[in-house]
Amino acid sequence: MAGDFDLLVETLDQGGASIQNLIDSVDAATGMTPLHHSCRHGFVDIACYLVRHGAAVGVVDKFKKSPLHYACHFGHHEVVYVYLDCERVTLDKFYYMNEAKLTCLQTAAARGYVTIMRLLLLHGDVVDGLNEAGETALHLTAQYNHVEAAKLLVQCGASIQTKAAGTGDTPLHVACRHGATDVAVFLVQLGQSIHQTNGDVVPQSALQLARNCGHSMVANAIVEAAKTVRATRAASDMQMEQDSLQLFDAAKHAFREAKAARVRARAESKRSQRIQEMEAINTYLKAVRSGVSLVEAENIFATFPRLAHI
Repeated sequence: MAGDFDLLVETLDQGGASIQNLIDSVDAATGMTPLHHSCRHGFVDIACYLVRHGAAVGVVDKFKKSPLHYACHFGHHEVVYVYLDCERVTLDKFYYMNEAKLTCLQTAAARGYVTIMRLLLLHGDVVDGLNEAGETALHLTAQYNHVEAAKLLVQCGASIQTKAAGTGDTPLHVACRHGATDVAVFLVQLGQSIHQTNGDVVPQSALQLARNCGHSMVANAIVEAAKTVRATRAASDMQMEQDSLQLFDAAKHAFREAKAARVRARAESKRSQRIQEMEAINTYLKAVRSGVSLVEAENIFATFPRLAHI
């Protein structure tokens, strides 16, 4: 491929053709540029050459898609890497120009291209960005049952509660509507209720959607997953209660020990004071008997206020 590409460029130069005109050319029927085509087909060398020589990276075709959208759609992660490495690429501007408001992350998520999703997230793509239907990338992974892509999004902070415009579907509703068992179970394991209703004309829960859409396997799977979640929570709550009781008992024991220690300390202090007072009295009596002046004898009581009135 690299050799063919070099030969193409050399031929164009020898023929006097303007490479810049070729780079800037637009297909009248589709609005696609050479960069669109190279990204669509995964031609890394050509995409790299076009970007390096000033090809418009944010241009959209008649379907309102940029070249990067096509690379993400068809899973060409090497092209995506080259594209994102260009200093002129700003994802926010892409989405401003893309009238459908379909983010590149959503494009990759709908097909489960986890590697491309990681690249986009590392380059600042919004994990909960909305398309014109009010759907996030997680809604699309739910629709097509890409559970690994869903896990990546949740790890990066995607909300499992976002409701799509119109139907009010959360990602779990979407998974149940489309029979996406793996993603549905994953979302229930995260704590999403199977009984929460959407905002459709006739509100339905995720469980009702699965049954009404004929996805009995999904319905059974999420019911079992919900039971497991409840059992796990109950066990966790019981363990937490037991831990709390143990902590309370330990606190009561520590309080009693501290109280007993204070009582013992006070008793010991009083005992020590009585001993010192008796010693002071004995010293006083000896001083009086031995003829020591009363002033010196009374000084002995100065350090014992309780004896001062004697």
